Amino acid sequence: MQDDDGRIRLDLCGPGALPPDARAVLVRVGPDAPAAAQARGWAAVVPFAPPAPTAFGHGAGCGCCLGRGGIGTLLGDLFRRRATGDIAWFARVVVMADAASLPALRRDVTTDIVVRARYRATDEQTGENA
Repeated sequence: MQDDDGRIRLDLCGPGALPPDARAVLVRVGPDAPAAAQARGWAAVVPFAPPAPTAFGHGAGCGCCLGRGGIGTLLGDLFRRRATGDIAWFARVVVMADAASLPALRRDVTTDIVVRARYRATDEQTGENA
């Protein structure tokens, strides 16, 4: 795994797949648990509530339905908040979502040129670049 390219590591995984990390921001996709219960061990916890899946059967937050308004915008805002000191400095972002949402989220973060310039998406099992 190469960590020296200057981008922030971005892990997309299922619920509970990774332990808390004090240098990471947790992005929870879907219904939110109480913030105090989620925040233990993380630098910050950010909810992301994409619209419900469409009648076409697409995953929640898919790029064709949301355009740039979905996870790309949220990650852009996290980067800005990190740079301006509005959020604790973090070295990693963990996006936790259900299995049905992961393919659409992975596609969105790997095809969004702004996200790719700032974040390095990794495979949950291997830790290698996605």
